[in-house]
Amino acid sequence: LRGRCGEGLAQVRRLAAVFDPVPPALAWAEAFLMAYAGEMEPAVAIAAQAAEAATDDRTRARALTLVGMVLEFVDPVGAEPGLTEAAALAERAGDDWCRVEALQVLAYCRITRAELAAATEAVDAALPALPRLGHAQLRAWDAGIRAEIAFARGAYPEAVTQGAEGLR
Repeated sequence: LRGRCGEGLAQVRRLAAVFDPVPPALAWAEAFLMAYAGEMEPAVAIAAQAAEAATDDRTRARALTLVGMVLEFVDPVGAEPGLTEAAALAERAGDDWCRVEALQVLAYCRITRAELAAATEAVDAALPALPRLGHAQLRAWDAGIRAEIAFARGAYPEAVTQGAEGLR
């Protein structure tokens, strides 16, 4: 989150080299950092494998969220089932961060398909966790999603207000 994905990726890869096989949670961490470092295709492949190999809800949820985050750009319909599962698994695991991520990406999938009420439903479901997390980036994404929904509805003053909130 501080732009040090390359450093983190190098550290995760050094650690992963010690394991055979690599634990799914560590594979997810590698895939996450790869995606944020711009290595999308291999990140999705590793995350999908981590989701399949995961034996705990938290790791499977995080891996599915990452797959959905990348898939959303090319197949928002195809991304939705995995993101829906990820949000449910994250809720069961008590992983607020992952649940919010999954719901926010799900909202973007729905915006892409002009399903604005469903997008609002997803982003509203994430809202209660934001104060608990105290995570500025997720709060900014929430405002950005709400700005996009308002813009798509033609509610331009609301879109500007939400956009400004996201920047703040």
